[in-house]
Amino acid sequence: MTLASLLRPGATQPAKYALVGVLNTLLDLAVLNLLFWAFSPGRAIGIAAINVVSYGCGIVNSYIWNARWTFASRRWQSAETIASFTAVMIVAWGINTAIVVAGHAIATPALPDSAALNIAKVVAAVASFTVGFILCRWWVFKEEPGGAPE
Repeated sequence: MTLASLLRPGATQPAKYALVGVLNTLLDLAVLNLLFWAFSPGRAIGIAAINVVSYGCGIVNSYIWNARWTFASRRWQSAETIASFTAVMIVAWGINTAIVVAGHAIATPALPDSAALNIAKVVAAVASFTVGFILCRWWVFKEEPGGAPE
């Protein structure tokens, strides 16, 4: 990796996306654990329900930071960009929730309930992060032909 490649537009996007992703994950985990503590959902449907709420908090945070800072989109307030981002986050949420529910069910016999939930959530975050970055980078906030994000 050369200095020139680090300084080219978009070179820092993965690092910025990762930082925003860490913040989103911390927010998501905090809300998930608060809801888990408050409602003690033991069944898959309850786990999925609290994951919808916690992941939704992360999505709102993610959109603001990624649109304005990571990808520096000039069109971050457009209906098309918001709709595309929402579609990506629905896909990422589906992946995230499937992994959380399945991971919790698989790990619960061997681990305390909350530990199983948090381990499943971290694995899910890595998977949904990867899918989210790829789709945001090359679809939602794709660069214009001149090199600047749309």
